[in-house]
Amino acid sequence: MIEHAVVMADTRGRISQWSQGAEALFGHSQSDALGQSLDLIIPAAVRERHWAGFRRAMQAPQVKDLAADMPVL
Repeated sequence: MIEHAVVMADTRGRISQWSQGAEALFGHSQSDALGQSLDLIIPAAVRERHWAGFRRAMQAPQVKDLAADMPVL
């Protein structure tokens, strides 16, 4: 069975939850990832756009989708 990669972040963009699936997908242990910036998995080429969207989402949070398709490291 394939484990889903679940990554949750706080309102500052710091990783607060990191599943076993995330460990397998991204190659970072939970203990290494927790507390780190989402930059850990966001490619440098899209970080500026990511953080602009993240800030907008934090200003007016609404759940529109439960999944996001985006490139990751």
